[in-house]
Amino acid sequence: MRAGGLVLIPGPDTRVVELRVHGVQGTTPQSLVDAVAAVDVAGDGLGRVVRPADRLRRPAPGPVLQAAGRPVTRVVEGYVWGGMTSGGWAKATWALLFPFSLANVAHWMLPPAPKGSVAAHLLGIALRTLLRLAALLLTVLLVAQLEVITLDLVAAQCLAPGSPCLWGPSWLSTTPWVRSVVGLAPIALAVLVLHRMSSVDWRIERKEVPAAEGTRSGLPGAHVATDPDTPALRVLHVVAGLGTAVVVALGGPPGPVL
Repeated sequence: MRAGGLVLIPGPDTRVVELRVHGVQGTTPQSLVDAVAAVDVAGDGLGRVVRPADRLRRPAPGPVLQAAGRPVTRVVEGYVWGGMTSGGWAKATWALLFPFSLANVAHWMLPPAPKGSVAAHLLGIALRTLLRLAALLLTVLLVAQLEVITLDLVAAQCLAPGSPCLWGPSWLSTTPWVRSVVGLAPIALAVLVLHRMSSVDWRIERKEVPAAEGTRSGLPGAHVATDPDTPALRVLHVVAGLGTAVVVALGGPPGPVL
């Protein structure tokens, strides 16, 4: 191997890791790593890393490669993530959070602003503002779509007096405030669930790793859990969701808009 005109000779600790990932349809761990048996080396029931195993269920090394006349060990690993897509209805609801995940990933993909550049710093602030505004609009859009179902279809139409859509006691359709509660309760529950999910602290058990010395990373996604803006943004999304529910429930001005 050559880099900048220099020949790179692999050292005694050099190794090659071949990572294989299956498609949406999934496969068995043995087929993924082309082995008779496979053993888990990391992960959990949703996503795990497997390696070929010997008869004693121990990770087996892969074939040895030759580089610059020296043997280099190749480790074959496979990432099995079929548990993320197969399951009950609860896992299917993960797709509802996909737009919010894209908004978070887009924020992390912003490059760090170089020091001493005022234009780059202002551009970074503008891009972060636009991304947070887009994420806020996603919350507003989700609440508005839910209100179309709960307030319009269920409370206003199906629970209207004389409507054969839903069966229920007569007082349920003749009492306006009860119909309003029926239409707004699912919205409040959805906003509460989103707020609780955003407050979850995902922890993974791992060995203690000493903190790296040096300055704090300039990446926008770094230290997102300790970002002082995170609690304020969480409250902002809750207020925007509840505000959207109230505005739609009020129904707008009583007369025609000129």
